[in-house]
Amino acid sequence: MARDLQDAMKWNIFLQLLTHIPALSEPGHFTSIDLAKNNARVLENFVEKVVFAKHREDAMDKLREYDTGGILISFDELKKNPELRKKLAKEFVRAHYNLLTLEAKRRMEEAVDKALAAAEKIAEMKIPYFDEFGKRKFRPVFESPEDIYKIPELVEFLKVVEEVVPKKVIGEPLSKPPSELRRKAKPAEMDSEWYVDEGSFENEGDLTGEATRLLGIVQGIKLLNAGEGELKKVEDELWRGIKETKNLELAGLYAKLIAHLREKDLEGAEEFLAAIVEGSPR
Repeated sequence: MARDLQDAMKWNIFLQLLTHIPALSEPGHFTSIDLAKNNARVLENFVEKVVFAKHREDAMDKLREYDTGGILISFDELKKNPELRKKLAKEFVRAHYNLLTLEAKRRMEEAVDKALAAAEKIAEMKIPYFDEFGKRKFRPVFESPEDIYKIPELVEFLKVVEEVVPKKVIGEPLSKPPSELRRKAKPAEMDSEWYVDEGSFENEGDLTGEATRLLGIVQGIKLLNAGEGELKKVEDELWRGIKETKNLELAGLYAKLIAHLREKDLEGAEEFLAAIVEGSPR
């Protein structure tokens, strides 16, 4: 439990960002529940024990296990205290040890520092509002994947991520906007937003490269916590890709991914693409 809503938001964003490192290091070998359990083990080292009791008389008797809980140290305290940041990096490596590359373990303190700065900036950009039922909500910070790259602190964190996870998993640089990568890869005479070189998918290796690119997009959608509108945009692009390519393997890849997106099954989409990247399509 965090001290207040703002603190909870910062902690949540921070852990979401940092967890992308183990998630991208061994995709398909775990579930989001596994990652959450690992993170819970990390947080156990950063709580102040407190006691909850529904009634005064309950507090006078022997406390039951579910009467105890904890409040996390404040996000600002973590950010300002280098010893606490070092400790968190150490505990994060310990909890996710088998999922991390050697480089990730070596540079985890740097990753923690970058993730803290990015989380704080993103939290500052969240604008609260009240819905028609009077419930307090927050407007999304990112309207599209391109918006990620307008936050320098987040770009700096993504640079670290792309340097510590396996290159075969991310394919293209995480710290570069998709539009910039498309401009570099796209022939000048082509006007279509979705460009597919039909001659480039003649073997399994090239299909693996496309699966790697799409895996990055799916993981970006998860990072953004994207809504139906953003999922629909990706689906429309995939349909366009099916219509434009003559490669049946590629068309099948797009169709399978569309099926996962329509069910909002990002976990399934990630596992499917990761299996292709690793050479064992499901």
